[in-house]
Amino acid sequence: MAINYADSAKQIVELIGGDSNVISVTHCATRLRFVLKEMGRVDKEVFMYRTLSGKRINNTV
Repeated sequence: MAINYADSAKQIVELIGGDSNVISVTHCATRLRFVLKEMGRVDKEVFMYRTLSGKRINNTV
């Protein structure tokens, strides 16, 4: 089954509180790194359940 990257991206943005909550995004081959305005807007429980790697959420802004 093919991965629909557009749908995956939309789900990630929704789980982190929407695009208005994003200050910046960087990436490497295996990770996305977000700097967010408000950590309280992140649905941490669902996000942690759905992610397979990189299960670390830091509030370092």
